[in-house]
Amino acid sequence: MRKIVKLLLILIFPSLTQACLWLEGTTIDGNYKTFEDRRISSIFLEMSQYKTAQQNFQDKFYRESNQTIEYIALYQIMKGKYKQGINKLLEIEKKSPNIYSTASNLGTAYELQGNIPLAIKWIKEGIKRDAHSHGGTEWLHLLILEIKLRLENNSTLLKKGHIINMPTKFEDSTKIQIKDKRYTITDIRDALFYQLKERMIFVKPKDEIVADLLYTFAKIEEQTTVITESDKLLRMAIEYGFNHQNEIDSIIRNQISADRYFLVKIILMGEIVLILLIFLNRYLVKKKRA
Repeated sequence: MRKIVKLLLILIFPSLTQACLWLEGTTIDGNYKTFEDRRISSIFLEMSQYKTAQQNFQDKFYRESNQTIEYIALYQIMKGKYKQGINKLLEIEKKSPNIYSTASNLGTAYELQGNIPLAIKWIKEGIKRDAHSHGGTEWLHLLILEIKLRLENNSTLLKKGHIINMPTKFEDSTKIQIKDKRYTITDIRDALFYQLKERMIFVKPKDEIVADLLYTFAKIEEQTTVITESDKLLRMAIEYGFNHQNEIDSIIRNQISADRYFLVKIILMGEIVLILLIFLNRYLVKKKRA
C-alpha cells in the first residue's frame, strides 16, 4: 500500500509531499498557540479521501508508471481486479522472495478482496521483512486487520468501544498499552496519519473502521493541538459513519468551552490594556502640567 500511496502523492499532489505547514489556533484550555513544523493532517486526509483521490489516480498511475509486473499488479488492484493483481504479486514472490513491498502489497490486496486471514499473514510477513516501514506504523495496520477479523464474529464490537481506547486526559508523552507494547500519543498520532492517509484512498464512506480511527485522531488533536483541527477530523469521522453521539457531543462541548474561555481571556486582556492606557494618559497629563 505504501508504494501505491507514494506514487499517488507524487503524481497528483507533488508540491504537498514536501510541504510542511504550521498549525495555529485555540487549544482546549483556551490559549492561542502555534505548532511549528507540524503538518495539518486534516488537509492531507481530505485530499486522500476516495472521492477526491481515486477518480484522478488510476489512469494517471497507469500512463506514467513503468510497465513492470509489479506496477501492472498494483494498477489491477486499484481497478478492483484483486485476483489478477494478487496472482501477479505471487508470481513476483515466487521469482524474487523476501521483498518487503511484495508482502505489503499482498496484504493490502487480500484485505481489499476481503480475505482477512491472508491479509494478516502477509502484513505480518511485511513487518518481519522491514519493521521500520511507514515510520514503524504497520503495527496499526495489523491491529486494524485483527479488529476486522473480530468484527466478522461480533458486528457490535465498535459500538461498545474503539480500536484504540484513549484515556480521558493525556498529552503527547502519555503512554498507552496496545496489545504487548506501549506507545506514546505521538506514536499513535503518527500511525493514525500514515494509515488513514493510505486507507482513505481505497475506502469510501461509510466505513466504521475509518470512522473510528478518525474519531480517535480528532480526540488526540483536541487534547494536544487546536480545536479547529479536531473539529475537521470529527466532521470526517461523522461523514464515514461515526455515530457515538455522546462522544461527538463531548468534543463539541469542549470546543465551545475552549472558544468561550479564549474569548473571555481576550476581553479581560483588552480591559487590562485599556486600564493601563488610562493610567498612562493620566500620568502623562500630570507630568505635562508639572
